Amino acid sequence: MNKWILSGYIGNDPEVRFTQSGQPVCNVRLATNYYRKKEDGTDDKKTDWHRLVAFGKTAELIREYAHKGSYLEVEARVQNRSWVDGQGVTRWQTEGVIERVEFGPKVNKVATTSETEPTEPATVVPTGLEDAPF
Repeated sequence: MNKWILSGYIGNDPEVRFTQSGQPVCNVRLATNYYRKKEDGTDDKKTDWHRLVAFGKTAELIREYAHKGSYLEVEARVQNRSWVDGQGVTRWQTEGVIERVEFGPKVNKVATTSETEPTEPATVVPTGLEDAPF
């Protein structure tokens, strides 16, 4: 199985561009937190950042309903891609291609990559921004 299931907060406003054929592509960075105990017994919060990309209707919904600080729950397919930069160096990037997204407690939308599935109400447990890493 090739899947990430993540819940966290967007670190910057979604970046939307369009392919030559006009299909929207949206890039976001999602912060997820985890906690562990330090040797002295206190909690230590760590934040991981994940690069995510969405296409089509999912990209449009993210552009419309999400912004820096928005809470998202996503299911994404893990993808590795490479390119050659301007200096001729091969670069690699791992990112998640969003297949399903649920928006935070104030937005009642669910998006999937299937253009034929209807949008349905989200079932999200409200959380505060106290867990946001910024």
